[in-house]
Amino acid sequence: MRRLFNDELKCRAGYRTMTREIRKMTPINHKTVQRLMKELGIHCMVRRKKYRS
Repeated sequence: MRRLFNDELKCRAGYRTMTREIRKMTPINHKTVQRLMKELGIHCMVRRKKYRS
């Protein structure tokens, strides 16, 4: 999971993208992916753009 996040997705993936990629190999629930990412300290490095009107 960590290798997939760092090497292939270059730290630009949240739990939804990680779930999609992992499901190509094995069926897994998105809640399980969220929990594992939290335990491993993995989180998306891309910041959201602020709204400016």
